[in-house]
Amino acid sequence: MQKKILICLEVLVIFGVLIFYLFYEVIPEYRKSLGSSDSFVSAKDYQNMIEVSIDSQFDLAFLINSKGNIYHLFFFDKTSTILYNKNIENHSIEDALDLVFPLLIQNGVYQSTSSVVIFHATDSFATSFLDAWKSRCLKYSLSDSIMEDSFALEERAQSLGIDEDSLSSILLGFDFYSKEMVRTYASQSAPLDWERAKEYANHIYQRIEKYVLEESITSLKKGEGELYLSNIPAEETATYYPTQNSWYYVEEGKVYAYLEFQEKGNTYSYCYSGSIDLWKKGECDAS
Repeated sequence: MQKKILICLEVLVIFGVLIFYLFYEVIPEYRKSLGSSDSFVSAKDYQNMIEVSIDSQFDLAFLINSKGNIYHLFFFDKTSTILYNKNIENHSIEDALDLVFPLLIQNGVYQSTSSVVIFHATDSFATSFLDAWKSRCLKYSLSDSIMEDSFALEERAQSLGIDEDSLSSILLGFDFYSKEMVRTYASQSAPLDWERAKEYANHIYQRIEKYVLEESITSLKKGEGELYLSNIPAEETATYYPTQNSWYYVEEGKVYAYLEFQEKGNTYSYCYSGSIDLWKKGECDAS
């Protein structure tokens, strides 16, 4: 009996240590690793949801609390994820929009001819938001001709396939929709850089190697293959493709390739000399 009590006490001690470690070590470290947009939405803080649509290609919702601060963002399309984890949350409307506008302009989302519609679910802080938005339009020489409209949360939820009726359930439904959008697109929303272009080039090169292997090709001149590089998506969202300047050929079963990507006037290219491990940045040497 005494032995059983000791075993039970040991189990309780171990369990207590694990709980302590979880709450005082693991959870705080996990919270530190979260970005500004990674938290789950709080319904108790909700006062209004203001949704901004730009040229029907950017759709983002700002949630505002009783203090008039933007405390959460909903990303409703691919382009809006450029604002993911940019520390926009937990700022006043004024300070948040000071962060938003430069990012919209730098990424080519907001231009002088853009058509903007701002929707609001309630009247709370709607005027303050609109005034702050228009003042930044003037600051950045953008059109301050904004269409305004209102919507019911229930109807907006149904438009996204969310069949809920309580405030907390609707907001949580929006949040799940938003987080799936982020999971799918956020890594692709940032401007293309050399590191990401290298990942895309490797993907295309491996696709060429697969084609060569499956077709048992040992020799192939430039332009002769039936695999057209400009038709191969570089990543799962099919946003980037090799340019028409890209090429490949095969000698003794080895693939030689020049793979080029372009975005907003910038060119990123890699040259492969018979192996995915034999590469260099930029154009291939003349041969």
